[in-house]
This record gives sequence, structure tokens and C-alpha cells, in this order.
Amino acid sequence: MTTPTPDHPTQLPAVPEELYRQWRNDNHLDALADEWLRVHIDRAAAWAWAQREEDVREAEQRGAATQLQTCVEWVRDYLHQPNTANAMREDCSRRPAPPTLREQALAILADDNRNRLSMEDVALIREALQDGADG
Repeated sequence: MTTPTPDHPTQLPAVPEELYRQWRNDNHLDALADEWLRVHIDRAAAWAWAQREEDVREAEQRGAATQLQTCVEWVRDYLHQPNTANAMREDCSRRPAPPTLREQALAILADDNRNRLSMEDVALIREALQDGADG
């Protein structure tokens, strides 16, 4: 999970109550349809939020790589310690790699708390199987 900042909140966005009421009123919904609308609005917001996670991780990774490079260059150029700079780069490059598609698919299948697979889960598992067949 990302560190909360004004630019990167970590809480799911909520549909403003006024907008929800407008959609409900525009469609003259009864109580059952009203509940259906609420559930699907929340699910759509959660799905949209989940889509941004990979982009945020990639941006943070690029930022961390840039910061590491800046530190390494500073140690090399201003402290005149090329061996220390190289050691820093090597140590920091040992960060764990993000899970592969196969690892992600296996984690989904191993999760005992899931009652059923979402469409996103099925798509990820399908992609992992295709990658395995191609590789």
C-alpha cells in the first residue's frame, strides 16, 4: 500500500451523496433498484481505484530508482568513493522483484478467504496461463 499523501490517498474514493441521489432520482428507482444502484456504484469505484494501484507502484519505483541514482552519483562524484557508490547500487538493486503473473495467480487460488473469483482474478489467471504456455 502506498504512503498516504494529499496526491496519493490510500482510501477508496466515495461517490458524492448528491451525485448518487441525482442518479437515483433521474431513474425513479424503487427501494430494491436503489440498493442495486448503490452496490454497483461502490463496486465500480473500487474497480477504478484498483486499476490505479499498478500505475502508482510503477511511479514510486521510478522515483525510488531516480533517487538511488542521484545518491550513488553524489557518493561517487562528491565523496570520491566509486567503490562505495557501486556497493550502494548493488545492495539497493537486490530489492525484491514484484510478483510474477504466475505468483499472483497462485496467490489468488491459494486464498482460502475468497468465495469466488472476480472477473479481474479470472483475467489475471488466464494471462498467467497464456504466459506460461508461451514461455
